[in-house]
Amino acid sequence: HSQISEEDQAKGGFSHDMVRLSVGFEDAADIIDDMEQAL
Repeated sequence: HSQISEEDQAKGGFSHDMVRLSVGFEDAADIIDDMEQAL
C-alpha cells in the first residue's frame, strides 16, 4: 500500500508482487468469476 513505508511493508510481510483485493458483500461465485476474468 502506497501510504505505508517500505520498512513497515517489509515488517508486515508485504511485497511488491502481491495484489490488494477489496471486496464487499457479494456472492462468492461473483468474486471468483471477476478474478478469473481479470487473470
